[in-house]
Amino acid sequence: MSSLGESELSTHRAYYNEFWGNHAVAPDSAEVERLAEILLEFSYAMDHLAPHGQRPRICDFGCGRGWLSAEFARFGDVTGVDLSSEGVRLAAERWPHIRFVAADLTRWRPGETFDLVVSSEVIEHVEDQAAFVATLGQVVRPGGYVILTTPTARAKQAYFGLGWEPQPIEAWLSSAQLKGLFARDFRVLRHRTYFFDFAHTGIYRLSNSGKLKRAFKALGLRHLYEGLQRNFDLGVTQIILARRKG
Repeated sequence: MSSLGESELSTHRAYYNEFWGNHAVAPDSAEVERLAEILLEFSYAMDHLAPHGQRPRICDFGCGRGWLSAEFARFGDVTGVDLSSEGVRLAAERWPHIRFVAADLTRWRPGETFDLVVSSEVIEHVEDQAAFVATLGQVVRPGGYVILTTPTARAKQAYFGLGWEPQPIEAWLSSAQLKGLFARDFRVLRHRTYFFDFAHTGIYRLSNSGKLKRAFKALGLRHLYEGLQRNFDLGVTQIILARRKG
């Protein structure tokens, strides 16, 4: 999952083999909400993905157990790729109509390009994030699109304060860092955050205040309150829609 030495890469692969081998198949409520946000960005790009009447070529980059690949198979021809050979094996058993590949995401060069690459909650678990984005630039065609979700660095302390277990690498990015990684090969079309009401410490104690929400609602200004949350990137997760230059 990152540009690591072979020993470290094997350790990471073993971790994710166990992780995906023990994971439930069906998406949980947070993943369903994430899917809705991804599909919203997909709706902005879908008319430009492939010639009329043709199914776009889609890559699920860091597919894990393959549930997102299965969702996107409704819209195009999907290839799922992940470091975990066990995740890929299980995904191929569950969805045999989809192609799944086991590979290091920072070095994968498949010899083909895709109209759309979707990468959901992956880049924060990668050591060499520049190499990760460089690979995105290699596998999406010029003029093609990338939809990527990842947590925001601002929310990291509050998130893990809730008791979540960290994965081997937790390199969360600020919005500026994420946009900077994409600047060379992509034009960022849209960026926003979501999952707002997740913590009540620090700045989130104010932004997710129940009293404040009720006050804005009583004044008929709930839309203003939600707009402020979006404008100040106060969600735990950021989502980006970018188009490959060239």
